[in-house]
Amino acid sequence: SNRSLYLVYVIGLGPNQLGSLLFVLTVVVISTRLGSLPFYIWLLKRVHPATVFSTLRFLEACLVPLFFALLKNENLSMTLLVAGAAAAAGITQSPNDMITHMLMGWAIDEDGVRRKGLRREGMFWACNGVCQHLSEVVIALLLATFSWAGFDPKKCAADQPASAVAAIEYSFLIGGPAVLLTLSLLAYLFPIRGERLEKLKLDVAILESKRCTRMARQNTECNDVTPGNSAESKEASEAPSARTVHSSATMSRAGSDLGEEGDGAPDSQEGILPGGIFPPVVVGQATGDMLVPKHQRV
Repeated sequence: SNRSLYLVYVIGLGPNQLGSLLFVLTVVVISTRLGSLPFYIWLLKRVHPATVFSTLRFLEACLVPLFFALLKNENLSMTLLVAGAAAAAGITQSPNDMITHMLMGWAIDEDGVRRKGLRREGMFWACNGVCQHLSEVVIALLLATFSWAGFDPKKCAADQPASAVAAIEYSFLIGGPAVLLTLSLLAYLFPIRGERLEKLKLDVAILESKRCTRMARQNTECNDVTPGNSAESKEASEAPSARTVHSSATMSRAGSDLGEEGDGAPDSQEGILPGGIFPPVVVGQATGDMLVPKHQRV
């Protein structure tokens, strides 16, 4: 975050030089990050991610400040030194996202095993987001220390007091490496490794197997009670249609008899549609009784 401040106020670069060096730095960082990804994919399958992360943070803490400290030497090429610092940063930072997700995943898995399969990804990633946003607070405090040291953004680099220049320089050459070394130590102390990691993988596999077995059993039970899958359900579905046909024929004959007698409508108009057509007979689901008009009941 204070890279540009370091180059302008400590090294004394002008706007033109600063733009060209930042361009070189950005291109080299992106290129080295992408170019080293295949190597880290291969490495992380063989070495614990926390060990890789700890080693890379230690190397970054040693190499990047060294390159920038050498920028004060006028006999060395500034472009090559910036490119070297960018390459060191790009290579060491390339697998950060992969390692973070792997370590976070194991922490979530272990918490889920302890809770009998109840996983809390949302809570873990929310806490992770809070910690990441705290870096903005750290940057604000860092800028405040520059102000306390006498830094005045309205003045040119040559007019800044020595205390302000020293604060910027030490924050980059000492503060940054201190943070990286702290991260290296925390990664080295990551507890889920060795036998604990192997046991975690076994417990997760057992929970997943139980979950799959439970889901398969539930699907089987659902299929057993689905209409049309059993012999009883088929008989139940066929019986209403046969009864409907028989009852429709009976009611049709009854209607014709009434027409022949000519004594008017039956005692009840219940169940008769316009035109003298009877609706299909419905089989009651609760009792199985046929719901027929009153004048057709025996």
